[in-house]
Amino acid sequence: MPRFALLVVLLALGATRAYPADPVPDPRAAKAFTDRGEAFLRAGQFDAAIKEYDEALKHDATNATSFARRAFCWANKRDPQRAAADYDAAIRLDPNTAFYFNNRGLAVSDLGDHKKALGDLDRAVQLAPTVAEYHWSRHVVHSRRGDTDLALKDLDEALRLDPRHLGALRGKGVLLGGQGQFDPALKWFEAALAVDPHDAKTYSARGTVRQLQQQWDAALADFNEALRRNPADAETAARRGAVWAEKGDADKAQADFNEAVRLDARCALAFYNRALYQMNTQLGQAIADYTEALRLNPDQPAALINRAGLLAFKKEWKKAVQDLDELVRLRPDLTNLPDERTLRGASRTGARPALVTATDIYRIRGQYRAEADDLKGAMADFDEATRLNPKDAQPFGCRTYCWVRQGDFKRALAEYDGAVRAVPNAAFYFALPGWARPVSGNSEPARTAVNRAIETDPKSAEARWAKHIVHLCTGEPYLAIMDLDEALQIDPKSAAYYRARGAVWATRREWDKARADFDRAIELDPKEIVSVTYRSMMWTQLREWEKAIRDYDELIRRDPKDGAVYKARSWAQLQLGRVDAALVDCDKLLALDPNAGDVHHCRALVLLNKQDWSQCLTECETALRLKVSHPDLYVISAAARLGGPKPDYERALADYDAALKLDPNTGAALKNRSLIRASCPDARLRDAKQAQADALRACEQSDWTDHQAIDRLAGAYAEAGQFDEAVKYQKRALADRRYAGANNGEARERLKLYEQKKPYRLPEK
Repeated sequence: MPRFALLVVLLALGATRAYPADPVPDPRAAKAFTDRGEAFLRAGQFDAAIKEYDEALKHDATNATSFARRAFCWANKRDPQRAAADYDAAIRLDPNTAFYFNNRGLAVSDLGDHKKALGDLDRAVQLAPTVAEYHWSRHVVHSRRGDTDLALKDLDEALRLDPRHLGALRGKGVLLGGQGQFDPALKWFEAALAVDPHDAKTYSARGTVRQLQQQWDAALADFNEALRRNPADAETAARRGAVWAEKGDADKAQADFNEAVRLDARCALAFYNRALYQMNTQLGQAIADYTEALRLNPDQPAALINRAGLLAFKKEWKKAVQDLDELVRLRPDLTNLPDERTLRGASRTGARPALVTATDIYRIRGQYRAEADDLKGAMADFDEATRLNPKDAQPFGCRTYCWVRQGDFKRALAEYDGAVRAVPNAAFYFALPGWARPVSGNSEPARTAVNRAIETDPKSAEARWAKHIVHLCTGEPYLAIMDLDEALQIDPKSAAYYRARGAVWATRREWDKARADFDRAIELDPKEIVSVTYRSMMWTQLREWEKAIRDYDELIRRDPKDGAVYKARSWAQLQLGRVDAALVDCDKLLALDPNAGDVHHCRALVLLNKQDWSQCLTECETALRLKVSHPDLYVISAAARLGGPKPDYERALADYDAALKLDPNTGAALKNRSLIRASCPDARLRDAKQAQADALRACEQSDWTDHQAIDRLAGAYAEAGQFDEAVKYQKRALADRRYAGANNGEARERLKLYEQKKPYRLPEK
């Protein structure tokens, strides 16, 4: 990363600091070369400057400043290895100059050794604690490590020391934008532009945040301005290309990606973005671009995960495994991983991105290992995935598939039974067509194993059961049902086979057949609770709450310590309006585990429905203290703040901001934040532009089927004074009979206001 902002500091240090003069062949010649090098450095001619410093050091190898200046040139040429080596020499000669440690830390961080880099930056701050630049530098490395809190702490200190520090102002915007705190981020960019309205980097950074907001036109405007001021900025060109791709302009996207690579063949982001764009069209080129991006910057989890996926698609399983091995080596705890939008590009439908977890990585690597015939390694990965998340059904299914593939049907059946006991909804995952399909779609090893077993023993019911697993993996549920029919002809008293067939029927929404099979399984084995669990889940899907509660009662009678059942029954009671009964179940959950954060989350929801606002907030705070990190919890907290005798709109907004930081597509948070921004009685909190953006995003992510979101969009237009649009969208919301039926009075009152060219205001009460 070029560090032009440090040039003046470097030159000042070199100009004022005296160093001990060892005997040299020609000191005057050394100074002459150094002076010429300084002139070239000031002009940005780094190659010419390096040649002069080379000559200067031949005449005086004890001059730390010459090493440091040459290092600075190497850093600007994006050669951190040579930069770090020269700073090593400078520090050996002068171990008390903070600037040398600062710049070596940044170079070492560029090489991927963030831990060593922080040691250098800590030393720089220790030597010169009042220099804002060194705190800014340390924030860079904390950011790269994913330590956002420490990075923000350093930026705050930099701004305390120098409130007009451009990099720190910009850095606050970047970090807050990355956390989804878009409004505060944009204010920091405004502050940075107030210091320097010509700063191309700030325009580019603001464009990146607007890109995260999916405000494509605003992002383009910022990127265009950044490139107008600095046409040679490869990273900005690469980011603009990603926006063109989102807008569906393939030619402009490709042109920007190619231009970014032309401008700077060492810009990892240019290759990464071009690869991301080409993943579905030019597989070979995408792999080549990911490879180059990783050569330039090896610490890129998203690039490793994506390249592994492409290699798997080509059935190059061992190479795919190697990429995930490298990911685990770089991030042993597998934290701060990218989400699926980062991996595959932002969805134009506004679909919610799923976080990529350590469980996902181990499960996927296990699948790749299984395809590479490393079944032992695959099983180890599936075991680790289950250890990390015992409630994830997919690793159980993967192990089941591996046992089937090896022809060990007894262990496969045992794995299946273990799955459905450990994870109540596992059978439904198993029965979803293709849910556990191998990445390559190659089911032949497993198919061969079961067919051979059936040929060897035509009366093997277990083999038929195993064959149904294969057919589920290949997306052929009706063949799976036929397999289970044959298994039941051989063994008509097997509750497990009826249960498995019932699960397949349920996923096909053939509820009568599913119920008949679950009932038969329970009749055959009255003591076995898994079939009761499946039937209760079926009733839940059908919203047959009374029947679901009867099954939950039976499950609790058999196992009074099963917290998942209390939670499910609490939800069912809540759907029937039995708030007190739901709260009783929450209390029983709490007695089982007082320190389970999700229990307090559940209680908060029940108390919200009971309109016990104060206690609801207490439960939310307890859940947060116990590290529950779920956007719905903040939505509940916000609702409680708005439900009391005097709505706390400001703190409710903070809750919605927190929810959207965790998941920028949380529909309830988008709609309710839009409502407050458009209609709050406190003018300080109104923001028509933000209200429109939030409501529009909520509409788009529901494909315009959420009429409450459309109502919110109407309110946002009214706040902006666009009353024709407000009337249009309010009528569109009311065109939906269900929405009009539930909200007819208030919604029509808002329509009347808009027709009178008046905005709607929430009550102050």
